[in-house]
Amino acid sequence: MEIETTLSYSFTNIFVKAMFKEKMDYCFNKFDADEKLTVIEDYLGTQIDFEYYMMTGIIDQHFPLHKKNEIEEIQECFAKYKNKLIKAFLFGGFEKYMQPMNMIKNYYGEKYAFEYCFLLHYIAWLFVPSILSILVLVRMVFIWLSTKNVG
Repeated sequence: MEIETTLSYSFTNIFVKAMFKEKMDYCFNKFDADEKLTVIEDYLGTQIDFEYYMMTGIIDQHFPLHKKNEIEEIQECFAKYKNKLIKAFLFGGFEKYMQPMNMIKNYYGEKYAFEYCFLLHYIAWLFVPSILSILVLVRMVFIWLSTKNVG
């Protein structure tokens, strides 16, 4: 399977779009989401004077649009792996369920992927006190019922 990616050469300001096979992807550095946006904004900034158009009121703001099919793919993958990932955060072996987090990292950036990982980890560890509190609640109900029947 061939993958299309954008490659950069550190000694020049040239950006090349190239095809390569998956078995050779370790030889290349793919751009992450922030780098892609920076390159696109820099290139468009050299071609279009956004500040002038914003000053004159022709445009109010400019930003990149999302790709609906990629977002749907991320949502499906996240829905598929979410419960497994929460369970794996509690009992170990979460590395094999990190695909949705990697997809989020590649699309939105590392900051948002880290936030999702933190929240899932937090949710997983909240199960422990919630189970203990349910047990305490059940015990308190039994104590209340036994004192109610006595009096």
